[in-house]
Amino acid sequence: RSDLGNALVRAGRFDEALTACRMALAAGERAYGPTHPEVGNMHGRMALAWIRKGDYDRAAEDSRRAVEILEAALGPEHPNVYAHLVTLGQAEFRRGRLAEAEAAFERALPGLRGTPNEAILHGAWADTARERGDFESSLEHARRSRELREELFGAEDTMVAVGLLQEGLSLALVGRDEDAFAAFERARGIT
Repeated sequence: RSDLGNALVRAGRFDEALTACRMALAAGERAYGPTHPEVGNMHGRMALAWIRKGDYDRAAEDSRRAVEILEAALGPEHPNVYAHLVTLGQAEFRRGRLAEAEAAFERALPGLRGTPNEAILHGAWADTARERGDFESSLEHARRSRELREELFGAEDTMVAVGLLQEGLSLALVGRDEDAFAAFERARGIT
């Protein structure tokens, strides 16, 4: 059922996804107990569905529970812990809790280096830094996100275009309008 929940989230069918995730979570807790790593991952899937639905308080709650369960069961340096820390940071950002978001990103970064999730993390961190008015830091994270996307997916991948748009916005905010325009133009050429 949790795989069904993931598919429904990707299809934009959030209410159905949450129902499937709740059923999977209840079944997982009955089968494995409330502190099993798979139950932690199920909480993480619920958090993603809550984020997509726009309920960031519940997303943060489920993300935090996922991290707690997985840290206790697998240790604080397990890849799944790092992935759920990114989700927690995204939920906290959307709740306006910028310091908490950045703390989650900072904890996750060492375990995500060189992975697609590192690119996602830097993109989310760029948004958080921009929101708190640190445009130089936002640019640094946006640039790193775009560079990673190029390394991982190739220079013409649509994920690179996403990174270029974010980098262009950050460049504009630090007054580098020509560079921002070039980033926007390059992104437009990819999409």
